[in-house]
Amino acid sequence: MIKKLINKIFKILILRNPLDIIFGRIFCGNDSTLRKNIQGKLAIKRNKIDKSIKSVDEVEYFKKYGFTKINRVISLDEVEKLKKKFFNEISNIPELRTSLRYDFSSLDNPEFFKKFSEVKNIFNNEMYNILENYYHGHFKVTNVHIYRILKNENTNFSDTTSYGSTIAWHNDGSRTDSVKIFISLDKIDENSGPMEFITKHETKKLYRRNPFIFSKINLAKKIAAMNCKRKMTFYDNDAYFINTNFCLHRAQSPKTSHRDLLVYYCQSSNKPFNFDWENVSTENIY
Repeated sequence: MIKKLINKIFKILILRNPLDIIFGRIFCGNDSTLRKNIQGKLAIKRNKIDKSIKSVDEVEYFKKYGFTKINRVISLDEVEKLKKKFFNEISNIPELRTSLRYDFSSLDNPEFFKKFSEVKNIFNNEMYNILENYYHGHFKVTNVHIYRILKNENTNFSDTTSYGSTIAWHNDGSRTDSVKIFISLDKIDENSGPMEFITKHETKKLYRRNPFIFSKINLAKKIAAMNCKRKMTFYDNDAYFINTNFCLHRAQSPKTSHRDLLVYYCQSSNKPFNFDWENVSTENIY
């Protein structure tokens, strides 16, 4: 009981202080707090390398809009191997049926890379080049998740609690130099419940006009009225790069039985990327 109270006080006063949230919305145009925005900007500035880095169209788009999609960059053979292992591991998880969401994470779990060794092979040179150009410097992979969400038979517009509350529109609230790379373990179309998101520009416009909006349902109504939602669909061996601290996003319930995703969490770093990176990929970025 005392621990829960301490955690709640810590969240209100430190992690999600209302003034910190409002100032972050006004000055930075997102819901990741002013503190996390400042930390992210300082990290990128501190780690920036003074050398000419080739301009890449996808990277310029990524910086401007907060996301980009790279087509046909993933090894389908490695994804297929990972998919088989993941299916075997997740088939007997009892809590999946009640929470409708479960993930295997490298966070505090070095054994993750022994169990799912393919995640290292899937992370390739194309992905490396995008990130080096995006940061104009070095980066690190801070953790890796493989997760499944199941169909929710009871979801509706007012549902803000399913899938660990990720069904509600939100920014992640990690340091804003943190980005995610999403890779699908299977085709994800409209029926698969693809993740919805809006761009960095649209998120900024919404929060600067509505810095005091705290109702998740009212936020969803505002986004619906903007008519600017995008869907993270996968039809090939593609990868989405997205800064989920800048782009508002939400999970959707699949109309099919489930959907599965592999996610890499990355941050700016002052050290060159080490392709034997599993030892540092157990960090909590929040």
